[in-house]
This record gives sequence, structure tokens and C-alpha cells, in this order.
Amino acid sequence: MKTRKIVLASACLVLLVIAIIQTVSGHIEPVKVVQIKEEIDEIRIDRPEGLLNLKRSGGDWIIDGKYTANLNEAESIADAFAYVKLLGKVTKTDNEEVLAKYDLNEENACKVSVFHNGEELRSFRVGKATSTNSQVYLMMDNSTEVYMAAGSIQNECTKSINELRSRSVFQLSKDEMVSVTVKPVDGNAWTITRGGEGNVWTASGEGVDSSMELDAESTSAWFNGCAFVAATDWLGDNQSIPAEKIFDIEIKLDSKTVSLELFQADDEDGTDTYWGRSSESPYGFKLAKYTVDKYRKNPEDFSK
Repeated sequence: MKTRKIVLASACLVLLVIAIIQTVSGHIEPVKVVQIKEEIDEIRIDRPEGLLNLKRSGGDWIIDGKYTANLNEAESIADAFAYVKLLGKVTKTDNEEVLAKYDLNEENACKVSVFHNGEELRSFRVGKATSTNSQVYLMMDNSTEVYMAAGSIQNECTKSINELRSRSVFQLSKDEMVSVTVKPVDGNAWTITRGGEGNVWTASGEGVDSSMELDAESTSAWFNGCAFVAATDWLGDNQSIPAEKIFDIEIKLDSKTVSLELFQADDEDGTDTYWGRSSESPYGFKLAKYTVDKYRKNPEDFSK
């Protein structure tokens, strides 16, 4: 009798487990992937702090028709909306008070529209992220359905213009570079030139020994290093450079001449801040100390 009760109890337990599994599985929605196959070439982000526009132009992304974007940052935003993984539906509502719980109401939501050749492909309303920042509440097009979506989509919507901007001031072709001239404000100008058969290096300028032989390896490394300048930050559109000029740099290429002005400011805490201006950008920029130190040299530093 005791054994029979055990068997019956075990059977009931198995049936209960099966019933629970069937009930739960009936309410779980499968993961749904919403994919945009067309190439996204424009992204409009309307967020509480203002409207931001990203648009492809050749191989670049341009922010608000003015600033070149960091390519990886812009592509990251495009990819986030080109492939959206919906983990499940949370609710269905158009009630602003309910939507506010998810930051999907009119006041708090980040509204994103993506385009291809001027045609809107899809629109999203992005709300707050979960506590782990690995999912986000989201709505699509004109639907009133609220979904939980995978990924840090909310982070993509909140990137500032400064975070999105490229830090490249210029990237020149090393093969086209002919000479680099350094003009210290308080010293003599000097020039390193590459030319002739075998790319011979020569130094010239007031007080420079024209017969001095230059070390090819160190001269080439310095010369090629002048082909690229990166900003650590950008000045505002109408902001003047808060520093004194210390160098004028002139880089001559086969097709054009690039200018670079370098400035130094003595801060109250005793540190120095460096700024720049170039013919390759309409905006002033902040520089790292090592970028400026590159030009604190003399031709003799490259001699054999």
C-alpha cells in the first residue's frame, strides 16, 4: 500500500511538472530579429537635448552637415538599428503615463529614423535601459507595442556631438610629402626636404650647415610622423584659441601646402595646455603635449 501511494504521488508530480512547462512555454514569445537589409545612409535622432543628424558623404559620416564623425562611432549607431533583436513584448499601450515608466513617452523618448536615399526605412522610439544596461525598452514605427530589445541601443542614442566627432585634423599621404618647415615664433625657421634619387634628406635654414648629413631612419620617422595630427578636443564654432602662438608649421606636398599653427597656454595649476589651427579644418582644436613636442627639435637632432 505504501509503495502504491509513492507511485501515485510520483505520477501526479510528473503530470504537474509537464502542465507547468506547457503553460509557461505557451506564453513565451520567441526571439524576433528585425533586420534592415538596405544600407542606412542617414540617421535622424530626436532626443530631449535636441535633434542630431548623421548622413553619409562618400566614405565619411557627417554630423549636422558640419562635422566629420568618427567612422566607428557612426557605424556603431547604424548597425544598432539595422539589426534589432526583440526579446519579447512587454505591453501594448499608447497611454503616456504608462509609457513614461519606460521613458517611452513623448517627453523622454529618443526618436530615431533611419533612411536610404531619402526614403525612411524604419522609425524607432527608444526608452530607458534595464539595470544591467544590456537591454532597452523600444517601440517601432507607429505601433503601440512595447518590446524589450537586446543590446545597448540606448547608449547609441545618447552620444554627444563631441563624442561622435572624428579626432583627425588631417591625414596626409606620406608619399606626396616633399618638405616640412618649422617656424618657431622665438627662433629661426628650418626645413627638412626629401627629394632626388633615392629620396635624399636635406636640411636647410638660417644657421643650418648645408653639408650636414642626415640619418635616414630617424629623419624618415619624424618626417612621416608629421603626416597625421589628431585633436584631443575641439573648440566651439565661435571660440577663439585661448593661448599664445609658439610654432608655424608648413607641410609641402606635390599638390598643395598644409599649414599648422601651434599654441601654448600656461594654466593656473602650472601645467601647459596646447591648441592648434590648420588649413585642413575650420575649427580650432586641443592637442596632446607629445604632438607639439614633435616640433621642438633642431636639424642637428637628425644628423648622423
